Amino acid sequence: MVELDTPARLIKKVGKVVVEYFETGETKDVLFETREEAMASAAKLAGSVKIRSSNLEDVFLQLTNRRVGE
Repeated sequence: MVELDTPARLIKKVGKVVVEYFETGETKDVLFETREEAMASAAKLAGSVKIRSSNLEDVFLQLTNRRVGE
């Protein structure tokens, strides 16, 4: 077990908003506290960018540095 808390609290700890972008052959995720911070960061990136709410898979990735199923 890595960390124990409610889903909402775990998500809040790592960041509520994710910017996803593609770089050097792989998808990168950067988490932010607010949508405004995420939008400001996304505006600086070239190419396809997706802004979305974070989820428990993002929490797992941040805490373990690997994706679910790896």
